[in-house]
Amino acid sequence: MTTQQFKEQLKKYIHRELTDASVNIFEKVNQKYEFRGTGFFITPDGYLLTAYHCVGEAPDDIYVKTHFDGSLINENRCEIPNTISQC
Repeated sequence: MTTQQFKEQLKKYIHRELTDASVNIFEKVNQKYEFRGTGFFITPDGYLLTAYHCVGEAPDDIYVKTHFDGSLINENRCEIPNTISQC
């Protein structure tokens, strides 16, 4: 494998890992989900980091769409911490 081939494979790997870590965040408003923003996984067990405007007012119905054919819905109405100190 040449250095150039290695660099190309590394770029593809990094792109795939970053894409898989990214999520889209939606809030349910009037029976439909509206896009609120993006975030990304920061721990292997599923903690997400996002901007305050996405969940700052702690909406009841949050839908998180992953890029690896998964989704998470806050069905249990669990508390969503809005600062890192509350995690």
